[in-house]
Amino acid sequence: MTSWQIYQNRTKVFRQIKKFRNGIYLLIILILLIGVVSILYWLNAVENAARDIPLNQIPSDQFERQVNLFVPPNWLVGFDFAHKEVKYFQTDARIDPADLSILSKNRQIIIDGYLLGPGSTDEVSEIIEIQSYVARNLFKDSLMTNLTKLQVWQLWWFLHQDVVYLHQESSTLFETQIFEEKVAASVLNGTNINGLAVETSGWLSNLGIEVVETGNNPQTVTKSAIINYVDPAEIEYTLKRLEELFQVETKHISDQSSRPYDLQIIVGEDFIE
Repeated sequence: MTSWQIYQNRTKVFRQIKKFRNGIYLLIILILLIGVVSILYWLNAVENAARDIPLNQIPSDQFERQVNLFVPPNWLVGFDFAHKEVKYFQTDARIDPADLSILSKNRQIIIDGYLLGPGSTDEVSEIIEIQSYVARNLFKDSLMTNLTKLQVWQLWWFLHQDVVYLHQESSTLFETQIFEEKVAASVLNGTNINGLAVETSGWLSNLGIEVVETGNNPQTVTKSAIINYVDPAEIEYTLKRLEELFQVETKHISDQSSRPYDLQIIVGEDFIE
């Protein structure tokens, strides 16, 4: 065998080794990609939501502001991520998780989700225990919640920060950012249901909005409306929260006329559905 033939054979072997090595690299990259996708799916999945509690998955961006959760046996807690505040109150009686939507309507507060530890014995007796409650249920598949695993992790991390606990004398879980924007609102009833403007005012007041006027709209409307008369940048957060609550987009009107409110809300039939 000549030197040239030996060189060619070695070159062929090296090429085969290189192809094999590249194939191994591609296989490792593929396995890593599958692993990363699987972990992301696992972190963002709601795997153990309670079927009898009609609350949807919480949007991820809400964990940059305030999330109101039910914690057994009778705690309603507002976790304000933006201001590092934990607002809470305790009802007189135990709360049946299946009645959260009724409780929300009766007390006119937004309840975004729930954390139900395994069994009726895993409950919180003092609010300061909320940190250990989340920690001991962090890895349990038996934890029933409409939060994703990533959101539970975020909640656990938040509670390990220097947060301020604020006890509420009533069921008001106002949102600090809304309160700081100092929004005044007029609420008009656009339906034939008596007292709907007053009821809606309760929802808004519990968010931190000052309702300065209530009344009846001249005509009934099917869809609710939010009309803003001030610079949207000044009350950006409030408008976003209201659009989520009423499921409508804000109509902006540039009007320098003097009025005692910043925005007007016309409550339509869609709000009571």
